[in-house]
Amino acid sequence: AAVAIGPTTQQDMPCLRSLSKSCLLRQQGDLESFASQLGSRRATSVGAVIIQGNVTDLRPLQQSGRWAVEKLVIENTQLTSLDGLGVIVSLGSDKDGVSLNIS
Repeated sequence: AAVAIGPTTQQDMPCLRSLSKSCLLRQQGDLESFASQLGSRRATSVGAVIIQGNVTDLRPLQQSGRWAVEKLVIENTQLTSLDGLGVIVSLGSDKDGVSLNIS
């Protein structure tokens, strides 16, 4: 199940701690906090990231470095651009560890 997060501490970011955990980003501040924590931890892989609600700009993700995500769900009609998602280098993996690599 996804855990809603807000602009809080690293320990509140379940998808940064475990690939089996999800982060639910509902506000622009949630996304900015996620990007900041991702960059400061120099994480290279995260669990599921679900973006919905009032997120309007994905560009803060550009500051987080390049990373892989197990699952990415965007349920948001307020976005006018996907700029910022270019930092994702791979998406998902099957039972054999094969993922979609993005270059």
